[in-house]
Parts: sequence; C-alpha cells; structure tokens
Amino acid sequence: MNLKDFLTNREKPPEHYWSLVLEPGWVQAGLWYIKNDIAEVVSAGPASAWEEVDDLIGATDAALSSAIQKLPGDQVEPSKTVFGVSSAWVTGGEIKEQHLAVVKKVCTELSLTPVGFVVLPEAIAHLYKSEESAPLSAIIL
Repeated sequence: MNLKDFLTNREKPPEHYWSLVLEPGWVQAGLWYIKNDIAEVVSAGPASAWEEVDDLIGATDAALSSAIQKLPGDQVEPSKTVFGVSSAWVTGGEIKEQHLAVVKKVCTELSLTPVGFVVLPEAIAHLYKSEESAPLSAIIL
C-alpha cells in the first residue's frame, strides 16, 4: 500500500457555516454544513430578543455562543454566514439599504463573513417542496 494514497484519501472535515435568522425583535443562530449536497444542521440556539441595533449585536453574540456549544472540538469556528431575513427586508431580490446596514454592522462587530441570504417564507416553501416533491399548498403565517 502506498502511504501517499492513504494520506490523500483522508476525508476532510466539512466546512461549517453560521445561519442567522434576523427578524424584527428576534435573532436566532444555527450551525450547519453540507454533506452529499444536503444541509445537515449541527445545532440551533434559542432566539434572543433585541430592540435597537446595539442590542442586536449582543443578542446575536449570545445566540452564536449558544449554537457553537455543539460544534465538535476538532472543528474550527466558522465565519461564513447565511442570513435568513423577513420578506419585508427585501426588495427586488436584494436586502433594503437600511437593513443591509444592520447586517453589515453585525458582520463587522462579530467578525462574520456574509455569503448569502434567504427570504424566510421562500426558504420554508422550498423546504416543504423538497420534502414533499410537490409545491407547497398552504398558507404560512
């Protein structure tokens, strides 16, 4: 057996990502990775309340700290973050400027790297469509 083959065939640990769900008054963090083209959730922390942007930084930090507890010890804490936002925060496929400033401040203060965002109702509809193999026929409140 060639030792070089053994070393190159070792499976790399998956890259983990943060998910941050930002809603008016609430923030929630989760930790996940992609395996075989499927997102696997490692953990999700409890929602934290916020009112002002400065409160949001502290609430987000608390949510991230809660979610990171289940990260295996040999894994590096992620910085790449996918944001889940309310449909009211988005227009024309982009986050509105006033809300984008909030996202940028969170990223700057907590050393996060934004890699994308999803609109929460659309993400929920997509999940159900994927699981049921049919379009969602429900009203989500």
